[in-house]
Amino acid sequence: MHPAKRAVRWTCKACRFVDTRQVYSYSDHALRCNACGGDVDVWPAFQAAQVRHEWLPKVLSEAMAGEGARAVELLPYRLWRLAMLPTASGSVPIYLLRCGWHVDYEPVVRALVEEEAASQMVLTTSKVLTRDIGDSSRMVVPLIQVAKLEPQGLLLDLDRLGGLVVPAISVRMRPRDDNLWFDVSADGSRLRMNGQDLFLYRKQRDFILALAEAHASGHRRPKLEWVLRRAKYRGQVTSPRQICARDDFARFIEWNNGEVAVRDEVLPKSTVDPSQVHSSRRRSASSD
Repeated sequence: MHPAKRAVRWTCKACRFVDTRQVYSYSDHALRCNACGGDVDVWPAFQAAQVRHEWLPKVLSEAMAGEGARAVELLPYRLWRLAMLPTASGSVPIYLLRCGWHVDYEPVVRALVEEEAASQMVLTTSKVLTRDIGDSSRMVVPLIQVAKLEPQGLLLDLDRLGGLVVPAISVRMRPRDDNLWFDVSADGSRLRMNGQDLFLYRKQRDFILALAEAHASGHRRPKLEWVLRRAKYRGQVTSPRQICARDDFARFIEWNNGEVAVRDEVLPKSTVDPSQVHSSRRRSASSD
C-alpha cells in the first residue's frame, strides 16, 4: 500500500483548466496549474490505496479468518475473495477489489455473480463508491472506512466491518413462470437458458425484465416499441447493439421486423453474426 501518494484531480482557479496528477498527500499545497501556473482547487482523492504484490489480500484475509488463511484470486491483480465473515445476518463473503482509472467492471460483476452468494461485501481501494458493481445484494465499502495503516501494520476494524453488513435481497434465480422457457434473476442481472447464462448490466437489466414480463403475459413475440417503453428507454433504438454491444446478446435475443424475443434455444457461438440478430423457429406466437 502507498498511503502517502495518490491520484488527484484539480481545477485551476484562474483559467479553469482541469488536470490529474499523482502527488504525495503533503504536496497538495505545491500544486500549480500546468497551463497558466495559477493556484488550483484539489478534488477529493480518487485513489487512496494501491495493492502491491499479494501482501494486502493476504493480510486482510488473515485478519478476518485467522493466521494462515489465504485469499482466493478471482481475477488476476483485480479481485480476491478474502474470507467468510460471521455476522448477525449470517456468514457473508468479503472481497477485495483493486480499483483504477480505466477499469472494465463487467468482468468483475460477472465474477461476483458467478459466486452465487445471497449477500456480498466488496472492499475497494478507492474512496469513491463504485456504483458500477453495486446492487441490492452487494455492498461496496471503501477499504479506508474499515482499515487504517499504523506503525505496527494494517489494522482492520472487524466490529465496524460486521456492522456494515445489512440483510440483502437474494439475486438467485426466481421460480420459472409457466409461460417462460428461460429463467431470469429478480434484478434482471442474469438470463439463464439451456444451462447457459447471459449477464446484464445497468439499463440492460430493465430491458430484459420488461421482455420477460411480456413473455410471461403470453406475448411470445412482443413489439420492440412496447419493451423499450416499459424499460423506460429514451430516444430512438434501432439496433440491438444499442442495448448491448456484446456478441453473446444475439445468441439469447432475437430482434426482427420490429419484434423482439428470447430465443427458443441459445445459438452456438460460431453461428452468430454480430451485425445481425436472426429469428428463431417460434413463428406462431402472438405479439403485443
